[in-house]
This record gives sequence, C-alpha cells and structure tokens, in this order.
Amino acid sequence: MNSITKLRLAFVKLAFVLVGVLVLATVASGCGGKEESVSTKKEESAPTKHVLRAAYVTAASEYDQHTRLFKIFKEEVERRTNGDVQIVIHPGGELGGEREYIEMLQTGDLAFTDIAGAPLAGYTDALKFLDVPLLFKDIEEAYAFTKSDVAKAKLKKLEDIGLVGLSLSAVGGRHILTVKEHPIYSIDDLQGLKIRVMETPIQVEGMKLLGAVATPMPYTECYQAMQTGVIDGMENQIPTYITMRFYEVAPNYSMVGWLQLFHIFLASKEAMDSLPPEYQQIIREAAEKAAAETSEWTINFEQEEGVKKLKELGVNVTHPDKKPFMERLKPLNEKYKDLIGEDVLNWLEECREKK
Repeated sequence: MNSITKLRLAFVKLAFVLVGVLVLATVASGCGGKEESVSTKKEESAPTKHVLRAAYVTAASEYDQHTRLFKIFKEEVERRTNGDVQIVIHPGGELGGEREYIEMLQTGDLAFTDIAGAPLAGYTDALKFLDVPLLFKDIEEAYAFTKSDVAKAKLKKLEDIGLVGLSLSAVGGRHILTVKEHPIYSIDDLQGLKIRVMETPIQVEGMKLLGAVATPMPYTECYQAMQTGVIDGMENQIPTYITMRFYEVAPNYSMVGWLQLFHIFLASKEAMDSLPPEYQQIIREAAEKAAAETSEWTINFEQEEGVKKLKELGVNVTHPDKKPFMERLKPLNEKYKDLIGEDVLNWLEECREKK
C-alpha cells in the first residue's frame, strides 16, 4: 500500500476517533439532568458493534450502479442487524483507486468494494474470462449468469487471495463513445480511431481486431484526453457515460455492446471472519439482493430510460450492425477457451439452447 493510501486511511481513522470523542462528550454533558433523560441519551448513543467501511471510485449519482448497490446493501444490512453493523461509504475515490482497494481488503483496512474485473487480473485468473469481448451476447444473458452456480463457484476462488466474492452485477453493455468529428455508423467508421480500453490484454487485443488503435490509460484521464484529442473515444456503459459527463466531449454513442460489463462485489476475508456467523450470512444475502436489484435496474435503464436520457442530452445515438463486430472477435473465444473455462462455455451453450 502506497504512502498516499496510508495517509488517507490515517485521516479516516482519526475522523472516527474524533466522532467517538464527541459522542462521549455529548453524553457526559447531559449527566446533570434528570435520571430519565440520562438513560435515554445512553440508549440513543449506544455504540455500534461493527463499523465497516466500503469504497468505490465513481462519483455518487442516481445513475451510478456502485452508488445504487451500496445504498441497497447498507440499508439491508443495518436494518437486519438492528444497527449492530454500520456501513460507512466512501465514494468518488476518497480512499484511492481500485487496486489500492484490493490491497486494503487483503489487509482488513477496508471491508467492501465494488469493482470491474480488470483490476483483479493482477491478483488472480479466476475472473479474467469476464474481460473477453462479446462472450456474453447481451445483458439478459449476462444477468442470468450472475445467478448461476458457475458464477458462484468462480467467486469462491477469490478466497485464495484473501477476498470474499459476495456477488456479481450485470451493469450493461460497454458501447463506444466518440468525439464529435467521429460518429460510428458501421464498423468501417471505427477503423484507425484511438479508443481507450481498460488495461487488460484481452480487451486491447479485442479492440485491435475491430480495427481501432487500442489505447489503455487511467480512467481518470479520459475526459481530458478526449477533450484535447489524445484519444478519439472510449468504451463505457450508459450510466457511467452520463454520470461522468463524457457526453460533453464525446457526443456520439454507438450501441455496439462489444463487452458485457460485470461489477464484482468484494469483501475482506479478514473483516468477514471477524463477524458472527449470523451477520456474515446477512451480509451475503444483502449483497446478492443489492446485485440483483442493481442488475434489473440496469436492464431497464439501458433499454428504455437510458437511451431516452442520452437523446435529451443531445447525444447522437447510433446502432451499427453488430454482426461484423462479432465476426471480427470470434478468434478471441477460441484463443482463450482455456481461460474462459469449460464450465462457462457449457453454461453458455445450455443457456442458448433453452431460448
């Protein structure tokens, strides 16, 4: 963990200490009152047994899936534990970036985070298959997978690196957004454009197969990079496109769904092991509920409200033929079939046979 992260943690911990001192001072100041009043204040200020911190990198917003997930999760856990477990949420990268969150989970300095799969690639191969473009053909198929036994078995493997995989959310297709000068109406319009992708070899390779110049870069630099012409666009899902105001510098949005994105809801194994078994079960159930409701909201948003909102914002929404994209990306499934795993491929085959 770097010094900046440690400094952030120190400030957060100091804040908790100061809050505790203020609470004690408030209780003490009421000792001269009536006995009934003192008793009431003691009940009201009874300390929470377990204070657990959660963090995510995006800005808090009604359109942000991390925000939505943690709101549901916090309310469910605190209600079902009668306030014995309190969830304190840090949005907007207050405690650092996603790789730092993973390290903080491993040391027990953070209890929960919700991240895309890419940052986990440096720690485990268990979920790398989620980064394969067009492995899942649409969001409904991706959502069905999140509830499968195969998905749960994959999450279980994260315990080998000190993490607990609580749930998966299907958070929408990653579509391609581009600057004003480069709308995409067909795969031909993508040729030679500099498109930012997440920092995973599979996605870099996939974007190259589509004919673009794959350009990995930190997420936080994308707005300015599009504004200054360093890149011509990037790929992202609708809620994040709106939340981060990318439409201001990239007003073209092409619904190609080149990748179905999943968010992985992670807990610290150390933090979970410190809790009574009944609270661990409540957390697991609350995480599954939060993920399911977030996925269902995303499906509705992507198919209806989201596109309507984009058009209200003046975005040029296009719908290129998806078949040429799928044809270009076919070699990835064959090349990475061992990474994807026979269990996932069998699940996909069975899922599609039922339709």
